[in-house]
Amino acid sequence: MNEYRYLLSCTLSTPARIGTGAANLFTDATLRRSAAGRPVVPGTGLAGALRAIAERVAPDDPPCRIATGPARRASTPCPCLVCELFGNVRPTGETARASRVTVLDAPLTRARTRIIDGVSLDRDRGSAADRLRFDAEELLPGASFQIELRARDLDEEQSALLETVLATAKDQGLILGARAAAGMGRVTLDAIERRGRDLSNIEHLVAAARHPSRHFSAWPQGAGAGPRTHQPLPAPAVVAFTLTSPAHSTFLVADPTEATRAGRDRAPRGGPTTPELPGSSLRGALRSAAERILRTLGTGAACTARTRKGRCGLHRGRCLACELFGDVSAASPLRVVVETPDRHRASPAPFDHVALDRFTGGARDALKFDALAARGASFQVTLELRAKQARRPWMAGLLLLALADLHHGLATVGHGGAKGHGWMRVDGRPRIDGIDAGHQQCVDALWKRLGPASARQQEETQ
Repeated sequence: MNEYRYLLSCTLSTPARIGTGAANLFTDATLRRSAAGRPVVPGTGLAGALRAIAERVAPDDPPCRIATGPARRASTPCPCLVCELFGNVRPTGETARASRVTVLDAPLTRARTRIIDGVSLDRDRGSAADRLRFDAEELLPGASFQIELRARDLDEEQSALLETVLATAKDQGLILGARAAAGMGRVTLDAIERRGRDLSNIEHLVAAARHPSRHFSAWPQGAGAGPRTHQPLPAPAVVAFTLTSPAHSTFLVADPTEATRAGRDRAPRGGPTTPELPGSSLRGALRSAAERILRTLGTGAACTARTRKGRCGLHRGRCLACELFGDVSAASPLRVVVETPDRHRASPAPFDHVALDRFTGGARDALKFDALAARGASFQVTLELRAKQARRPWMAGLLLLALADLHHGLATVGHGGAKGHGWMRVDGRPRIDGIDAGHQQCVDALWKRLGPASARQQEETQ
């Protein structure tokens, strides 16, 4: 019996939420932790991420029956290669197969955590929904951990699929935890070490009995890369650009922890000199702009927030906004990743506000408040489209239309858009990869008419 052991050295590149679904006295959503209190990545989540890649790279012959309705009530297991390798999702009967791959829990080292605040938005009003404020605990980037994966009794096809899955994960990374569409939970695989042993060999059997299973000597066979017969996942289409706040504008995504630290009523997440832009905030701004653009095309181009209720409100199929940004019936092919340049520093911008009495026209008593915003913030943004090649051009075009609205001030990001916060500019032309040359020319021509150059020409004309 052949056994293999893989050690995947990983680094968390974006914040991650790998929660338990439970709350405590400090937060509404706690992180998964070990008995010693250390943050841990559960093996089930890692196995699910690897299986998701396998389902996309595995051959379709025979097809997987898990996603279809009859397979859920079938008395025989699915015969596809993915189910043979990772086991049946719904095992029934004596012929059900267990997974040949075991993924162990991965404790994190040098892990830093924080509690962040969030608020649900009312799409009808465009403001914060009543009594829907929440907070959650998340891991900060930079945490390192090792994923230990073991496989047994693999034939050539199964070994080829597993090697392809690991090679694809090393090239394109893994996604763990919640809020993947907002750019959270991105894991970079730094190295993959593969060892093996043949328990029918007496020397290997003695080594396995003498040493602990995690000891290097228990796996005496140094194994190289296995056969590669399957094709890896195609690279996603990428729209990359730089967002900056102009000199006349400020940026603020409020964080109560930073506000307490700064002695203000509101302060930006990450601090006034190194503010952070959550991917969910930018994603929401782009979706709102895209829905507004689609509604100008005619009735039914985008469903309304009042009819959606988590699901697209159109009677037939889904609207273009729900196809791009997702709804409860299907995940979004778009992932928004926002990074702050290491050497970039913004400047703090303090503000004093006072609530007005609408009857007297003067300031109301005891309703003065202040805020600390960031001026000159800059962010590197990457929009990844993991959609089929035929769907990418119109999705990239719709994203460029939404970016043009953001650049021209028709949409804002973060808190206080009515007070002048959150006005952003797109520096230069967005770089777009992953679409064919013909559609690339159309997208370039579209941005030339809608982007910063067009805005400067309109200002000079006026």
